[in-house]
Amino acid sequence: MITVVLVAFAAAVQAQFAVGGQFGFNMSGSRFVPNSGDDVRGPRTTNFSIAPMVAYKVGERLILGVHPEFFRNDAIRDFNFHGNNDRITATTGFGLDIFALYTYMSFGRLNLLAKPSIGFATSNRNRRVGSEDTQHLNRTNTFGFGVTPVVDFHINERIMLIARFNFLSLGFNHQRTRAGLPNGELSDDRTVTNTFGFRFNSNDIISLGGATGLTLGFLYKF
Repeated sequence: MITVVLVAFAAAVQAQFAVGGQFGFNMSGSRFVPNSGDDVRGPRTTNFSIAPMVAYKVGERLILGVHPEFFRNDAIRDFNFHGNNDRITATTGFGLDIFALYTYMSFGRLNLLAKPSIGFATSNRNRRVGSEDTQHLNRTNTFGFGVTPVVDFHINERIMLIARFNFLSLGFNHQRTRAGLPNGELSDDRTVTNTFGFRFNSNDIISLGGATGLTLGFLYKF
């Protein structure tokens, strides 16, 4: 996932308010090229997300904020499905996190922070074959909370580098999924998944900019 962290900037006196966010997009596909004959185009997968952020500084050590997200994940387009009809399967959703950033220790320009957050997300997975009507496959609702360590480094009075250690976290996640019925409604049956625990995986450290690993960003104060 190619992730571009947008420039965040102060919007009020004494930098009490700040806005910013994150944008991500990637597309991948494959093509088989035989020694003779026509090429065979494999499925193409597209992912897109945009997550703005608004925050407010309420004290010397505490920042509160909201972080909505709009996403379209695993949008798979199969170009050779039954009679060369295109089959498109995609998950589209929305989520909202409420978070705090608390500075608990400082070493000169380096600050150690904790980021507790609570949020929810809802998503729908749909499928369409050729010109047929779109089929609703399922809907998933997710609720969770957790704490993630964060480090920021003040390069100067205006620019800060921020690192969020996603590979080291503590949290709870509750997920419910309802399957779609042929008539377009949702089944009353639910698949419920609860996850709670402490997570550490050193292999994820090199996964920059993704849902896991180390997320890097910066803050610029005008």
